[in-house]
Order: sequence, then C-alpha cells, then structure tokens
Amino acid sequence: MLYLFVSCWTHGAGRGGIAQYAADPETGALELLRVIDGDTDFGTVFLDRERNILYALNETAALPPHKSAGGGRIFSYRLDPETGAAEKLGETPTWCPNPSYLGLDPARRFAVVSNHSGRAAATKLVRDGDGFRPEIVTDDAVVELFALNADGSVGALLDADWHTGHGPGARQDGPHPHCAVASPDGRLFAVCDKGNDGVYLYTPDGRSLGTPRVTQAAPGSMPRYACFHPEKPFFYHNNEGSAVVCAYRYDADGALTPIGEFPALAEASGEKREQQDLLMHPSGRVLYDLVNGADCVSVFAVDGGTGALRLVQCCPVGFAWPRGIALSPDGRFAAVACLRGGKLVIFSVEPDGTLRPTGLEYDRPDAAAPLYWQT
Repeated sequence: MLYLFVSCWTHGAGRGGIAQYAADPETGALELLRVIDGDTDFGTVFLDRERNILYALNETAALPPHKSAGGGRIFSYRLDPETGAAEKLGETPTWCPNPSYLGLDPARRFAVVSNHSGRAAATKLVRDGDGFRPEIVTDDAVVELFALNADGSVGALLDADWHTGHGPGARQDGPHPHCAVASPDGRLFAVCDKGNDGVYLYTPDGRSLGTPRVTQAAPGSMPRYACFHPEKPFFYHNNEGSAVVCAYRYDADGALTPIGEFPALAEASGEKREQQDLLMHPSGRVLYDLVNGADCVSVFAVDGGTGALRLVQCCPVGFAWPRGIALSPDGRFAAVACLRGGKLVIFSVEPDGTLRPTGLEYDRPDAAAPLYWQT
C-alpha cells in the first residue's frame, strides 16, 4: 500500500491534525482515510522508514495547560504496515517555542530538533543600584539533541545549543533555527538560522551536539531549508530573504566552500519572494525548490561534477503559499501542499525530473508538509 500523510498547520488555532490518504501508485489519485489528532497543530512530519515510526512537530508556543508559553511538542506514532493505522507512542515537550524540524540519526540512536522560537518578549522591572530599569526577556532559540528509545519513541533531552545574534532584516529580531538535516553518512547535521543568517554544521555523537562550524550567509538572506547531495560532497540551502539557492562543497568537519548562488526564478522581480521547502531527488540529479509569491516549484538540474545548479523549470502550482513537497517512493509523483491556498496538488515526474500537472487537486485546509509512506 502507498499512503500520503499531510500535516495541517493552523498557526496556533489547534484544528489541524495529520491527514492520511491512500494513494494510487498508478495514477497518483488520493482517498482520504482519516485525520490523526485533528485538534493539534502540526507544522512538519518525518518518517523512520526502517521502523515505521512517524514523527510530527506540534509547532506552537503554548504547551498545555499554558495559554501562551511552555513551548511545542514532538509526537511519535507507530504505523501498522498491515492496516496503515497510527498508534501514538508519546508526546515529548521541547520546552522551546515552535519546533520546526527534526533530523534522524541514520543509526536511529538520536534526533536533532531545531526550534524556530518566536517573537514573544516580556518586560520585567528589575532593581539597578538605587534605581530601576526594564529587563527584556525573549524566547530561547535552541537546537536540541534527543535520545530515541528502542521502540522509536522520543526519549531524554541530552544536549542543547542556544543560538544568539540577529540579522539586519525586519523579521530578524533574533535567532530562528529552521531546519535540522543529516548528511548521508550521519556525521553532520545542518541547521539553517534565518534569524541571524548563520548556517551551522553540528557533529553530534549521541551524547552531545558538539561545537558547530558556522558559516555566515549574506546579511539579510535568511537561510531556511537545506539538503545534502546523496553521494557527492555538495550542500545546498535556500533563503527566505532572497530567491536564490546557495551551493557549497563540505568536508567531514563541516567546513563549507562556496560553489555559487543560483536564482530560483527565470526573471527578477521587485515583488516579495519567499522560499519554502527544498528537496533533493534520490538520484542527486535534480533539486526542487518551492517559491512563494511566484507560487511555483523551481526545478534545478544538478551538475554531478561541480555541484552547480541550472534552472530548468518554474512549474506553477496554482495555489497560494506552497510550503511542502514530497516524492513518491518510485519517483513517479510529487505532492505539493499549499498552506494558504488550502490545496494538495499532485504532479507527475518526468524522466528528466521536471514536473507535469496531473489535474489532481484536493481540498486540505492549512496543508503544510506532505510525506509518502510505502508498506
């Protein structure tokens, strides 16, 4: 059986859940089966394909029973390969607002979680000598290392790294870690921080995150999502503050050497453009980049020798704010979730990696991140 999970993110309204569809492997058509934990907001979902464990991030700043504080949660589910049903294993608090990404150790010993933080601030009155002054306290922006239990549930919090600093942009009031992606060999975890323009490469060992190698991207670029080439030492990230994808070579210690910056759109525009998901085809020959404003999937050909990118297609999605993209296990279909458009759109994937509309479009309010699962 082929399934598609789609997280639904209502920005705190609490009526999202995870929609689970049966997918036709020949046509790509979907049939809604159930909504899992429909009263919970989920930003992104991740899958341990070896153990059939689904992880979902409750991207919120309000941990029950708090009204507006306490941080988000990691939900874990065991998936039944016979029935497709999801059994909840647990809910693990991150103690930090808006957990946005979870990366799995290839050996399934631990997970790295980035917490986007928020813009909440509190003013506290403190004594200063004989007088008083205001002290401004803001939400933490933390990258965390969690142990994974034998059954796949999330265990103890083992380590944390607090990001600091800010960029020059209006939305860069503080650090905002946004992704946590493992290299193919699992030695490195990349975390892009769109708040301080930093790209962090950690070397976790199962006990600590290690001291990251930090590369500063262009001021105001706001690095967002990242991916590694499956075979070559190439690393890529997109940006919320500019419509370009940045390419690098990386070494075993996490040092980055720039390859170049590659525009995600065929023509420059003065309108606001904001990149969302970034996905490398398993072959390593094609890179997919979602661009809001233009509301398209930008498809790049990857040069296997140099790591350079060549834009080959800007495929219109047809609905507002495409946020997540997933490829079916056989590579025949791509699912794109449009958050503001409230649609789930299915494309067929051509032999060269470009996308072709199938005409399959499904209503899914607040669709955030799709994920295929093959039993």
